[in-house]
Amino acid sequence: MLWLQYMYYVDVLRTVIRAKRTIDWNLHPLQVSKMMNLFAATGHNHYAKCARLYLQMMERLSTEHEWLYNNLSSGSHSIRRFNRFWGGLSTDLIVEQVMMKAVKGQGGLTHGRCMTDSVR
Repeated sequence: MLWLQYMYYVDVLRTVIRAKRTIDWNLHPLQVSKMMNLFAATGHNHYAKCARLYLQMMERLSTEHEWLYNNLSSGSHSIRRFNRFWGGLSTDLIVEQVMMKAVKGQGGLTHGRCMTDSVR
């Protein structure tokens, strides 16, 4: 029984990744609802509480903020840096990648400049 539960949650996590990478908005809230039990079981109570509130807000989104719902449904909740089917990435990951590239690139904070107060 424990193995079946483990395989179920692995499948849930795989589907969450698939929803994000393929930019499938309809699959996203369904998988978040399945993850709430996982959050609670692993002691992430804040995630469980926020996921419940998030799902409640997402259910009302189509009536309260129709323009936002239309944008999210059309794929604006993820970013594709390349035109590939499996190329969707979350916005926070893109910001981190772009920022790290700028900081670590030629002329960034870690290469080519001293770490003085004026540079920082």
